[in-house]
Amino acid sequence: MRTKEPIHVVLYSPATQQGQHELASRVSTAHANAVVSHIRKLNCPVRQKLALIDAVIQIVQDQQGSP
Repeated sequence: MRTKEPIHVVLYSPATQQGQHELASRVSTAHANAVVSHIRKLNCPVRQKLALIDAVIQIVQDQQGSP
């Protein structure tokens, strides 16, 4: 049996405002793709999937509007 050794990860965050914006954009794109992929795999009618996507969009828009 293999032992679970820790994996050391070095992360360098962007130093510039433009780099931070690009990273945030890429992360949000990856997150959105993961949500859509998960919804597509659900065993329900397309109409329900579209309603779920609309609900997710509404929640995100509501959160952006709050302080």
